[in-house]
Amino acid sequence: MAEHIKKGIETYGLSSELSIEFCPFLLASKKIDAYDIFILCPHLARDVKTFNERYCQNKKTALLASDPNVWACGCARAVL
Repeated sequence: MAEHIKKGIETYGLSSELSIEFCPFLLASKKIDAYDIFILCPHLARDVKTFNERYCQNKKTALLASDPNVWACGCARAVL
């Protein structure tokens, strides 16, 4: 999914404004300050509330669960 979105960023000419990187969920808390948004795989949606409470309070980072339909199609435009 990250690769599809990366290609979409390039296709839409947004490389100077956006970037994306894959990060295993277990490492996300260590990288929380480096990103504005984390998008989780749909199967991790149940962890969004707990992760936000534990790691995102008083931070600029948003944590979102991906829509399963968007995730399945790998559609960069839907995410962007």
